[in-house]
Amino acid sequence: STATDLPWEPGRDLPDDVELAICQVATELSTHAQVEMETIAKWFRELNPVFHEVKLHLSTTIYDDARLFDGYRKRAMLNGGGMLLESPGWVNRIIQECYSGWTEVSILMFIMRGTFTQTMLRYLSVYGPTELDRELALRCMVDKTRHVQYGQEHLRFSFTSTPERAQSYAVGLIAAEAQVAREEDDHVLWEALAIIFGGGIDNIDAGMEIVNRMRRDWISTYVERMEWAGVPRKERLAPQLKQWIEEPVEATA
Repeated sequence: STATDLPWEPGRDLPDDVELAICQVATELSTHAQVEMETIAKWFRELNPVFHEVKLHLSTTIYDDARLFDGYRKRAMLNGGGMLLESPGWVNRIIQECYSGWTEVSILMFIMRGTFTQTMLRYLSVYGPTELDRELALRCMVDKTRHVQYGQEHLRFSFTSTPERAQSYAVGLIAAEAQVAREEDDHVLWEALAIIFGGGIDNIDAGMEIVNRMRRDWISTYVERMEWAGVPRKERLAPQLKQWIEEPVEATA
């Protein structure tokens, strides 16, 4: 329970710059959860009732997302900062407006976006400025890990009898990843995370080094998960994403 199982008192009395950054990140995470809740709910009527175990599992996923939304909304409101700027929304839109099929939606929502959300929560569980922020991130990360695992297993199962589907998924992801790369240009979230990781705006450069490490981690983990499921991604990634996982070329004399 977000109301009773988290140490809320240590989350008070932060410096204004760190508190504002936390509110910005809380806004982003709440949006991720809301988009996922609405998308899964919209697809319920499209899924065959024969797959009742899957629908029951997805019901628990909505509950997990509601808890993430509620926890980070409470965090944003705790000290009066409130919900702040929304992201550009390109990735939110492709998740909500994808009608190709449940597998395609699942890839976008659970593996692509889910890996990003999970990675951000993992870093917040280590670099969060208070016990509250670290505990909230850790508990939500456990839920998000289950979602990602479902997405991987579903994707792998989807083409066990029709291997040619893997190629169609790979082609379809090119456009989706282009939108991810487009959203990468938005500096608001990265700067907020850098302030949190650095312990304040005066140490934002040190914090940005950790942010860049986080970005490398999420993209490389996403690629690894897709390849585990049987859909290679590394060679087809948008250049803006691929640069984070490519080894730097050493200068020659």
